Amino acid sequence: MQLLPDKFAPDDDPFSVSTNLLRAAQYVAALQRRYGTPELVAAAYFGAIDGSGRVTAATDGHVNGLEYVRRFQAARACVQAGLGRPVAAMADVPSSRVVAVASARVSEGAQPTDGAVVGQASARSPVSAAAMSIRDQAVQFQMTGLGDVRNPRVWANVIVWETWQPTGRAVEAYDLELGLKVRVGESTGEQFAPAIYGDVIAWLDTRHAGEARTDAVGDTSIAGLVDVYAFDLATGRERRLTTEPGYYDAPAVGPMSIAWARRDALGSTIQLYDLANGTVSEADRSRGYVSNLAISERVLAWIDRPREPGEDGELRAYDLATGQVLPARRGPTGRPVVVGSGIFWEEADGVMARLIRGLDVTGGEVRTIAPDLRPRRGLAGSGGALLWEEPADDGRAEIRMYGVASHETVVLPERASDGGAPADVGHGTVIWPSAQGELLVTYLPDWDLPDGHFYATSSRDRRSGDALGYGLTNEGGIPFWDEFLRLGGIAALGRPVSGRIQLADGLVYQATELALLQWRPDLGHAVLVDALEILEQEGHGAWLHDRRQIPRTIPDARGQSPQVRLSWLTDPAIREQFLASPDPERAARWTLDDAIERYGLPLSKPEDFGPFVAQRFERAVLQHWKSAATQPEEPEHVTLVHIGTILAEVLGGATQTDD
Repeated sequence: MQLLPDKFAPDDDPFSVSTNLLRAAQYVAALQRRYGTPELVAAAYFGAIDGSGRVTAATDGHVNGLEYVRRFQAARACVQAGLGRPVAAMADVPSSRVVAVASARVSEGAQPTDGAVVGQASARSPVSAAAMSIRDQAVQFQMTGLGDVRNPRVWANVIVWETWQPTGRAVEAYDLELGLKVRVGESTGEQFAPAIYGDVIAWLDTRHAGEARTDAVGDTSIAGLVDVYAFDLATGRERRLTTEPGYYDAPAVGPMSIAWARRDALGSTIQLYDLANGTVSEADRSRGYVSNLAISERVLAWIDRPREPGEDGELRAYDLATGQVLPARRGPTGRPVVVGSGIFWEEADGVMARLIRGLDVTGGEVRTIAPDLRPRRGLAGSGGALLWEEPADDGRAEIRMYGVASHETVVLPERASDGGAPADVGHGTVIWPSAQGELLVTYLPDWDLPDGHFYATSSRDRRSGDALGYGLTNEGGIPFWDEFLRLGGIAALGRPVSGRIQLADGLVYQATELALLQWRPDLGHAVLVDALEILEQEGHGAWLHDRRQIPRTIPDARGQSPQVRLSWLTDPAIREQFLASPDPERAARWTLDDAIERYGLPLSKPEDFGPFVAQRFERAVLQHWKSAATQPEEPEHVTLVHIGTILAEVLGGATQTDD
């Protein structure tokens, strides 16, 4: 093992294998006694841990502390698996107490299970789980032991918040993947007002307040003076975004920019920091007080409040694509939320009752998302999803999530309202703080994007997965999301298992569990193609038959007439499944032509593989599992082979070619 010289005794031979192993074991044992968990021991061994036991981004020039711990976890999981031992699961997160709350299967009209079901129907207003959660599970758990948690924000596996320490306010983060607290930056002053998007955390920082020059009106006080800082979790790099201390408002982080407001004696200036080139530009100037910034890949929005009493404030926006400043609404509104090209806000009507409205900056259309007046609060948003809190009919607090692409609403788990902070959502993770400092964390199985839908990998495997999941979108003039729905959605095609793929023919593809979509610009729509034929052309034919039990194509099958090929449907169960609609809502309208469009014509006759009989079609493989091979209580049944998953697996290098 690698050990620094100070870990050896004066008379030790550092090149002796036995001595090296002895001193390494003693050192690791000492770290174990001090830190208690394998992840913290690994971080300390690497030299990436601070005095508070938080992992830092210290680097050896190749990887930082966070990446080192991730690699350690992956290596440890491989060793445990090889020894036949269970790999650490979500409930094994070590640095805070994690309590499983629910693992509720979601379906249309699902009923509560221990009060924690995603997709629970409500008689008060239309709620649907059809587009957002019909085939997977949402995983929920409570986190305690994080200390003083204020204004928490979340993005995927990282939660960031403001806390009070003896030296003042500080920003802390928790990596749900690693199960560890993470140190944010290297501040010697106070840190507060954190925001996060992707790997970037931004906050306000007082470390340089004493360096301030006299301001425009001659005030030399440093009270309230701060800088804007950012920290990249991927690289461990901290950046000071402002050149001198000033009166800055809480920053907002987007995919390409960080925005904040700077106040002076003459008013407020909206400033934008470009993450790609490190330049700062001005988006707008106001005589009023600017606050509550929100930013997406397309829009920056804020509240412009006048200094003169009696005047109405204004919700304003900046189009990041065109550089135009747009008035969105005059009058009192809540904190704006931006999703894609839309701006959304709470609009008060009385003391507590609020509507939720939205404006699309590209078309200028204003729409009402939640038209009934109720005491709502805490509007938040991420990707293509809006989230807010409102009371259920029995008075308990509940979170509602609205998809801007699907126009559907789901209800997240209920809990008693205790005055905790509003919930937040970021890239598939919802956090809901309580007044006691606990966090209710929900991993969503899927959620809306501004122009499509994102499907996460299994929520239970999210800590160990290399990719969070895959989205189906309409971007770039290729409407795979619309085509996915037209071709039957999840019921017919399964969830996406790859991003967009461009093959040697120059065409764009995307794989789902059960199919492969090909975009045909000459036709103006997508078609389902034979993923297995593509793999055979790449030399995987024998592997498909011998390892995956995929029947080989009958020579010249494609040259046979449809009548001949349909006569190969000799297995009654496979024939029945072939002719049945995969979508119960279309059962009455399902025809032979629909079956051929979905599965294609047979390419093989049924082939017996022992436990099951398989038959190959142009775009699918059906397996008839025999009763003797199934569980005693299960009848014979027919399943669809996940050919899209096989394709994605092979393209990812999971198998070898025939030669």
